[in-house]
Amino acid sequence: MKKIYIDTAYGQLHAALHPSRASATQPALICLHPVPYSGVYFDSFIPAVNEHRTVIAPDYPGYGGSDSCGPAPSIAAYAEAVRTVVASLAPDGAVDLLGFHSGALVAAEFSLRYPEQSRRLVLIDVPCFDTAQQGRMLEKIGEGLALSAELDCLAPAWQANISDRLGDMPLARAFQLFMAQLSSGSADHSGYVAAFRYPCHERMAQLDHPTLVIATNSMLYETSVQASRIIPGSALRELPSIRRSVFETGISEVAAAVNTFLQR
Repeated sequence: MKKIYIDTAYGQLHAALHPSRASATQPALICLHPVPYSGVYFDSFIPAVNEHRTVIAPDYPGYGGSDSCGPAPSIAAYAEAVRTVVASLAPDGAVDLLGFHSGALVAAEFSLRYPEQSRRLVLIDVPCFDTAQQGRMLEKIGEGLALSAELDCLAPAWQANISDRLGDMPLARAFQLFMAQLSSGSADHSGYVAAFRYPCHERMAQLDHPTLVIATNSMLYETSVQASRIIPGSALRELPSIRRSVFETGISEVAAAVNTFLQR
């Protein structure tokens, strides 16, 4: 794996490039992370999908090792930043895109803005809320990480990333995700704001690239099924045995679905 920094309109963007483990016979795969994490979210999963393709996992502006793009980012801004990464690291031909949670919105927007650079889409656990639902979600976001001199301010992040995950992954991996969330500091919620202001239903209805929607047994199951109904010609794959930590507990099932779809 190579860590790469690329100059963009939003400052420097960090991306991890995972070369194919054998001959690269498939287009590059761009893995788009959920907020408030970074491209390291896919570290456990990438070895299951990069045998015959290069995999690139960028960090959005304001997350991971990337510079911030300001106080009010958008899904469109994330997609524009990702395009700079693609142009630099995968300039030859169209790429495939995989997005998880908010990353699914970034993948969709990238495909709509840059159709000639997009081949196939895999959208996993899609937060495809309608306008009313988005309004309610925005009210629940709050102000982000409340940094203070007291260690207790990190307790919610520790609980969510370590205490609640130890049954699904080793401590070192859980700690990696904890640190990924902390990398954005008090702006960790900005990606949620971007996601819940994104006109999801309208934009999803305009997709015209081959798309696979994967719905696990999670709180986003219904919205993922809804997304598959909205996206013209999309395929839906339900994985009810996966209930949490998709890219830890569900690696083999998700990778099998992804590899089969992308190799068609």
